[in-house]
Amino acid sequence: MKNTVLIVHFGDVAAFPPVIHAVAQLAQNGYSVQLLTLKSSDNFAPQYPADFAATRQLLPAMPTGWRKLLHWFHFIAKAAQLALTHRVSWVYASDMRGLPAACLARTLSGARMLYQEHDSPDPPPENPKHREPLQQRILGALRQRVLRRADLVLLPNIDRMRIARAQAGVGRGRDLVLWNVAPAHELQNARNDTFAPDALRLHFHGSMTPSRVPLALIDALALVPGIVFQFASYEFRGPVHTQALLDRAASLGVQDRVIFLGAIEARDALIQATRQADVGLAFFSTSARNINHYYMAGASNKVFDYMGAGLALLLSEGAQWADYIPAYGQCVDANSVDSIAAALRRWQSRELDARAQGELGRQKIAESWHFERCYAPVLTALETIQAKKR
Repeated sequence: MKNTVLIVHFGDVAAFPPVIHAVAQLAQNGYSVQLLTLKSSDNFAPQYPADFAATRQLLPAMPTGWRKLLHWFHFIAKAAQLALTHRVSWVYASDMRGLPAACLARTLSGARMLYQEHDSPDPPPENPKHREPLQQRILGALRQRVLRRADLVLLPNIDRMRIARAQAGVGRGRDLVLWNVAPAHELQNARNDTFAPDALRLHFHGSMTPSRVPLALIDALALVPGIVFQFASYEFRGPVHTQALLDRAASLGVQDRVIFLGAIEARDALIQATRQADVGLAFFSTSARNINHYYMAGASNKVFDYMGAGLALLLSEGAQWADYIPAYGQCVDANSVDSIAAALRRWQSRELDARAQGELGRQKIAESWHFERCYAPVLTALETIQAKKR
């Protein structure tokens, strides 16, 4: 009989490519996968792949107001019901908000527990007068308990693992670092198109924020003729910053070189759009208090998407990117117009070869930085831990 894995994610799993890729690997290795997740509550609703191998239980998106608590209890009850009905071997919690449901499912079923953390909580407020909301304090305490007691804990880089262990202490299970890389089947063939440095195309995709695509980028484009910037993005509270970027481009007379592709919901279409560019943009906050942005190396799936598509990288400064630079791209001060413009000119003048850097990145993905290889230790750990239970 197949071992059954119940993945619990309090959000829209379709917006988390690493979980989608994990489902494929689990299914290919003989696991039956049940998925409990929510529908998207935004105008951006990413699509599941046509061959998605999990049985989905899609609950409505999180409502507003007093109904939130009822919705959370419904989610917890559904997780328990699925765990008992399918006699699951593993409960796979893939976000912190889903931990109450995952923990109850695990307790009732006697299953092993895997906790994968994509977004780590930021440090508590430094001002003691500004306490975290009660819900966050409850989830934080439960997270620390799970970090200590889960059979397998996955985090996207060694820095976040170090911080988590400093917060929760040593766990009784096994810790693994799992980068959010892309699968090998998405890998671009070696680029054979003609590279035109005078028409360098810069690409960004993902959720849009001022720190990820600063207005300084548009200002830099105005200083470097011929550079085209295309972006496929979405904003959770409406296209406020997207419109600010387009307005800045119009005010500087470069609106024909700033192309908004919309929110591309199908991943294959998104990867295809990425392959039309030369350089991939990935800027993040440099504040150490923003744990998820500061410790982003290995956690940003878009960087690996870019590399797999044969793009050079334009990244924000910081030691976290040491493994990516200088072979695969450049780092800049994301808030400095001059720093961004200088990097673009280096590619445009062929002082640095964007196509060569992109090819080195593509080869690195093909050789070792692809999901199938990186996820293999997780599959081995699942089998080893399960065998000990027997």
